[in-house]
Amino acid sequence: MEPIEILDNATLEVVGYCFGPTATGACEEAGQDGVVRCAGCRVASVDADPQYWRVWVPPGSHHCPLAWSLQAH
Repeated sequence: MEPIEILDNATLEVVGYCFGPTATGACEEAGQDGVVRCAGCRVASVDADPQYWRVWVPPGSHHCPLAWSLQAH
């Protein structure tokens, strides 16, 4: 999987990168409380047009926003 940019929700500055969920849909970088690393931020594909692909991840989220693609297979 290509890297996914983690963007500050207010400034849209890149604050990190992610390579998506594990095969089970889990976030490898979730905190001990289960909150995913990108919670409260936006995520965007490095190659996608930013006007069309900036997904907001709610604060406190325990679910990887990219896991839906694994469930589609």
